[in-house]
Amino acid sequence: MGDTGPTGSIDFAVLGPLHLAPSPESVVVEAPRIATIDELMASLEAVVAKENQDKVTLSVLIKAPRETLRGALFQWAAAGFPLSYIVKSFTIVPPPTCSDGVTRDTYHYINYCLGVDLGDLMVTLQTKAVGMTFTYSIVDFNVLNLHVGKA
Repeated sequence: MGDTGPTGSIDFAVLGPLHLAPSPESVVVEAPRIATIDELMASLEAVVAKENQDKVTLSVLIKAPRETLRGALFQWAAAGFPLSYIVKSFTIVPPPTCSDGVTRDTYHYINYCLGVDLGDLMVTLQTKAVGMTFTYSIVDFNVLNLHVGKA
């Protein structure tokens, strides 16, 4: 082997700061961000999917009220017909802005998902359940409770 040159320590103070800077090859460039959670939450696709899920959840009150409520009504009867008995609860959290660009509170969002006003739905349910009165409450800003009582 031949002589590879002088050996010894390097005095970095003499070399100066230019020799301490990383070379362009050693600089790590961060890849562009794929998405942020805020972007995903706000995306139209996510809002539409959420609305569709909530519409399916609530649709049982319109499409299949007998199957949805009958068992709970028998439980109400077994409990001695207490006032304002909760027969069904739904947790519904409205998106910050609906797919149509409108911001809705929980009550109005539920009406939007149902396609009917909750008050009108209670009247419809009462016509299908003789001797009973249906009411609703919204608690904790996102829980819809359906109540029944004797008429």
